[in-house]
Amino acid sequence: MVEEAECLYEKAILKFRKQFYCWALLAIAVPIVVTIAVVVLYEPPLWISRSGAVMAGFAFLAHVYSSEMKGVLNPGGMVDVSFSSTREKYLPQVVLFGRIAIGIVLVGTAVWGFGDLLPLGYQGDAYA
Repeated sequence: MVEEAECLYEKAILKFRKQFYCWALLAIAVPIVVTIAVVVLYEPPLWISRSGAVMAGFAFLAHVYSSEMKGVLNPGGMVDVSFSSTREKYLPQVVLFGRIAIGIVLVGTAVWGFGDLLPLGYQGDAYA
């Protein structure tokens, strides 16, 4: 019975962790891919700025899933004996994931605000 309860807590955390990884990696990949495309295709750097908005949105979704993991570790009712060992095992990870998600949101916001100022790609008549 103890193993079953442990599996329920762990199963929920691992499910949300997988979603966190997906959204966080997408958030990081979008501006990298767009920056490479801007340089290779000689496009205006405005696209880098726009990718920052997408990055911030994906990072927000990653933060939602880190909050879901934290919710599993902060139940509102009675808990099983296996809960404390599961909490000890995963709480540092969950806290780290929350901080990473906030950091990605902040970087995405900075890219969104200042990405078009990077001297990459087609600059138009900016230097004429």
